[in-house]
Amino acid sequence: MEGYDDRKDVGGSQTTVHRRYSFAPFPSKFKMPQMESYDRHEDPAQHLKTFRLFVNQFFKARHPKKPVTHLLSIKQNEKETLNEYIARFNLKAVQVEGYSDDVAFIAMMTRLQARRFLWSIMKNPPRTYIELLNNAYKYTNARTLQCEKK
Repeated sequence: MEGYDDRKDVGGSQTTVHRRYSFAPFPSKFKMPQMESYDRHEDPAQHLKTFRLFVNQFFKARHPKKPVTHLLSIKQNEKETLNEYIARFNLKAVQVEGYSDDVAFIAMMTRLQARRFLWSIMKNPPRTYIELLNNAYKYTNARTLQCEKK
C-alpha cells in the first residue's frame, strides 16, 4: 500500500506509528493495550476497529456518551491546522454514542474550513471517512514538502 514506509517516532518512544494514524498525541498516562501489534499482514481497518472497541470500554465508564449530532458541532477553528482539527475531531468522536465512519465523514466534510484542502479533493472526492483521512494525510505531506522547498 502507498505510504506505508513513512513512519515516525511518536512521543519519544521507540515505537513507530504510521503517520496516517498519528494525528493525535497519546495521553500522558496512556499504556499500550494488551493486544497484538499491527504487523501489516492483517486488515488495518480491522485492527483499528479492535483498538477502538478496546478504548471505548474505558470511555463508557468515565464519560457519559454524547449524541451523534455532537459531531456536527466540531468545527475547524480559523487558525487550526488540518492535522490539529482531525486530531481534535477524532478525540471527540470516541465520546459519541452511535459513532460510525459514515456519520463522522459527513460531519467532518461539513465542518472543514481548510479551503485549499477542500478544493484539492473536489476533482476526486473521497467516498469514505478513511479516504478523507488518507487524502488529508497526503495533502498535509505535500504542503510540508512544498514549504520545505521554499
